[in-house]
Amino acid sequence: MVVANSSSVNPKVFFDVSFVNQEVGCMKMELFADIVPKTTKNFRQFCTRDFRTDGVLIGDKVSTFHVV
Repeated sequence: MVVANSSSVNPKVFFDVSFVNQEVGCMKMELFADIVPKTTKNFRQFCTRDFRTDGVLIGDKVSTFHVV
């Protein structure tokens, strides 16, 4: 996953998607910080493994999803 920096208020995140070790594309999402700033911050930190609970890093840059 890559986090894009832009002049927009809302950050955008990108998930590089692969299936059976074959790259199939990129899923792009805009996080609505102007509407839900705390949720946006938490999700972005979790995705970039920059989220801490009791001082321990949680989250991962490499994740598996089952249903979209």
